Amino acid sequence: MAKTEQDLTISKTWQDLTASYSGMASAASYVQNKSFSAVPQLLVVFSASGTPPNGTTGMRLSPGDLTQGTAAHIWVRAYREDVLISCGTTD
Repeated sequence: MAKTEQDLTISKTWQDLTASYSGMASAASYVQNKSFSAVPQLLVVFSASGTPPNGTTGMRLSPGDLTQGTAAHIWVRAYREDVLISCGTTD
């Protein structure tokens, strides 16, 4: 069953969404950049690894963009400044 989690503000430090929302681990999930200005960009990596990615690896989401995937770990990081996100499962 689809579930939207509480919006989060993401900093420039890699964070594993599955550590906060265990229901997203290995489940069809989405991450959306909900920021309003053009500057905040979000980096997202769907990964089997419990180790944070290096540097600025990953998909770059501009405000309004959404990505979906399934992985044991979903890593997110702000690129330049803090980013407001929405996330959850899709089924």
